[in-house]
Amino acid sequence: MALPLCSGQSAVNDRLVRSGMKFLGKPYRSGTIESVDFEKCIIQNLSFDCYTFVERALAETLDPTHLEEKILKLRYREGKVEGYCSRLHYLSDWLLTQIKNNVFQDVTSGMPGATELFFQLNFMSKHPQLYPAMQRDRCLDEMKEIETQVSKKKFYFIPKSTLDPALQYIKNGDLIAITTHKKGLDFSHVGIAVIKNGVPYLLHASSDQKKVTISKRSLKEYLNRNNLQTGISVFRLVP
Repeated sequence: MALPLCSGQSAVNDRLVRSGMKFLGKPYRSGTIESVDFEKCIIQNLSFDCYTFVERALAETLDPTHLEEKILKLRYREGKVEGYCSRLHYLSDWLLTQIKNNVFQDVTSGMPGATELFFQLNFMSKHPQLYPAMQRDRCLDEMKEIETQVSKKKFYFIPKSTLDPALQYIKNGDLIAITTHKKGLDFSHVGIAVIKNGVPYLLHASSDQKKVTISKRSLKEYLNRNNLQTGISVFRLVP
C-alpha cells in the first residue's frame, strides 16, 4: 500500500531537522569515536562523519537532557559497551535496532518504485586490517555472525533511476540512507531530508564539503552525480 502524499510534517521530524541544523559548519572528520586501548562510548562535539552526525542530531531530538545515555542506547547493542563488536557498525544493523526499539519506521516499501533488497555484508570481516580495534578485541568471528544475521533481513530501496515518483513522499526530517555498489557493504552515506519548495535536499556531514551542510543540489541531483550510489532507503521517526 502506498503512503499518503506528504501534506504536512510531523513535529518530531521537524525537531530532528532543527537539531541537525545546530551543527551546520562543523568540520567533517572520520574516526572520532575510536579508542585505542579499549572500547568506550566517546561523544564528539566538534566534528562528525555522516553516521555520528545523524546519531548526535537524533539524540538531541529524543533526549537532550540525557545525551550520553541516549547515545549509548543508540550506538551499542542493548545499550551496553561490551567490546568493539557490541557497537552497531553497519548502518543496516543500526537501523534494524532503531526499528526494533520503536525509534524509526521503514517507510520505503510504501513508496513508488520500492524494490526488495538483501545485503551481502562481509566488508569488515574481509578487511580486518582496516579495523585494528576489532583485532584488539578478537571479535572477528562475532563480526562474521553479525554480518550473516543482518544479511538475512529484508530491506527496501528505491533505485535512483526510478526515483522521481517517490520524491513527493519524502518528508522533512526523514532519514535518507544511500545504498551503494561497493561489494560487501550496505549503505555508503546517510543524512536527513530537508524539504525546500517541495524538493528534498540532504542535511549531512559531507566528506566532499568537509563539513556539516545542506547539499547545494537536490537529493536527486546529488545521487546522480555519484556512480557508486544506487538509490535510497527512507526511515521516519515514530511520533
